[in-house]
Amino acid sequence: MAPLRLFTLGDPRPGESAKAHIAPPDPLIGFRWCFYKIAGFAFAGSGGVKIPFATGDPVQTVFKVDGSGDAQGELRIGTRVVDIPLAVHAGYGGSNWWVALSVGGIIRTGGFADDFTWSVEGGGWFFSRHLLVAARFQGRHPVGSVPDAYPPSPSGIGNGTSYAGFALEAGYGFGKGWLVGMVLEGGLIAVKRQSGGPVLAPFISKSF
Repeated sequence: MAPLRLFTLGDPRPGESAKAHIAPPDPLIGFRWCFYKIAGFAFAGSGGVKIPFATGDPVQTVFKVDGSGDAQGELRIGTRVVDIPLAVHAGYGGSNWWVALSVGGIIRTGGFADDFTWSVEGGGWFFSRHLLVAARFQGRHPVGSVPDAYPPSPSGIGNGTSYAGFALEAGYGFGKGWLVGMVLEGGLIAVKRQSGGPVLAPFISKSF
């Protein structure tokens, strides 16, 4: 988990410049239990609690880029509500590759609409397990009504966020369990109340 998150948003109005906002992440405390395995297949369940740290108030107004100066949303960097994600997972893998899918939901507090979530992914290791390549298609869709008065945020943090999109991941493995790489993400359809991307995110991880 990153110790801080940086949000930068431009302002298209004459004489205005981009503004930066730094906030702590919302940590997720969770578990995943593999309850059945046979001949390369695995089935698991997961759950957790996402604890809000960042402010839930809007930090900057989002203005249209058509020169009208009209507002079209608000940048939010936190929700101030507790989320409870729950999901079931199924996958099949060989020694250097895997495919998997998951279906679940997010129970949201504070009057926020709950979410239905899904993902389908596959990937593999190449060049003696030094190169990791993976692709994932995923979605998040609110269940229930979302107040029209709740303004959209390009960050996707808020109430009623919806998307079906992709993520492409490439990484280089080195040492004992170290992995460094990049993830490219973007929205494809049903993108509401957030930016469609694309988004580039570097990462580094260590497995034990």
